[in-house]
Amino acid sequence: MVIEEDELEKLRTKSDRSINIEGFVAPEALDPVYHAGRTYYLVPDGAVGQKPYQLLLQGMEERGVHALAQVVVQQREQLVLLRSMDGVLTMTILNHQMKVKMADSFKDEISEEETSAEELKLTTTLINASMIENFDFSSYTDRYIEKLTELIQLKVDGEEVVQVPDAEEPKIINLMEALKKSVAEAQSAAEAEAVAAATEAVADATEVGDAAAVAPKRKPKAAAGKKQAPSAKTKRDSGASGTGSAASRTRERKAG
Repeated sequence: MVIEEDELEKLRTKSDRSINIEGFVAPEALDPVYHAGRTYYLVPDGAVGQKPYQLLLQGMEERGVHALAQVVVQQREQLVLLRSMDGVLTMTILNHQMKVKMADSFKDEISEEETSAEELKLTTTLINASMIENFDFSSYTDRYIEKLTELIQLKVDGEEVVQVPDAEEPKIINLMEALKKSVAEAQSAAEAEAVAAATEAVADATEVGDAAAVAPKRKPKAAAGKKQAPSAKTKRDSGASGTGSAASRTRERKAG
């Protein structure tokens, strides 16, 4: 038996085309593990939806809450999470609890190992030395796409595609020695960055000094018969009804 799409469309009611808010929750009430990986941007559906949209958005921002709602996406009712992001409402599809494996189901595969205070201290030192300052997520690129683009270019140029050898991983004999080595490498990298930054700063200062030396100061001449005045010292200044209807008039735009 074949069911056509227009037949499924006839089964949808008007409410299926709206976002029905079930209620509001604190952001920490729902773990991100339930996020299904699809997020949409929501915008007002025309002029009539502008004010209800703003009221819902501002109300959620003031209370610092998220909203749980039901909506039909691709002919299937979905549980979604509404959030404010940079002044725009977003809608993230959620997985129901029955579809998500809990962490407890994997704990039997983790054994309780005894750790010493020195090992924990070294691990903490390694973490501190590896902290990313001024984290910028946009600096991370899709390596698969980059490699695929490189492969396509090699094929276009008629060059042979050669297997890239994997770097040989060192065998870990002693955990303490491995931790000490990792800490030393991380600290050396941090020191090298600090030295490079300091060298660059000194180079910039030297450039300024050289530029100042190129242009010698000219002493102004005093007028005949008059004494030159001493130079002056300068100082350096150091109304909508119902949240359901507010969200119902929104259009979806896929994020990413």
